[in-house]
Amino acid sequence: MRPARAFPALEVTPETMPVLPHSLPVMAVVALVPPLWHRLMDRRAARWQDVA
Repeated sequence: MRPARAFPALEVTPETMPVLPHSLPVMAVVALVPPLWHRLMDRRAARWQDVA
C-alpha cells in the first residue's frame, strides 16, 4: 500500500495483516486438497480485504 515507506517503518498489526490459521507445513498439506483450502482461506481472505 505504501511502496515509498522503508521496511522497518511498516505498520504491521495482527488485525491488518494476513496470517495463516495453522503452521506452514500443515497449510502445505491442506493446499493439496483444494476444497479444504478454500473452506479455510476464502472467508479469511474476504475478512482481510474488508479490513485493508
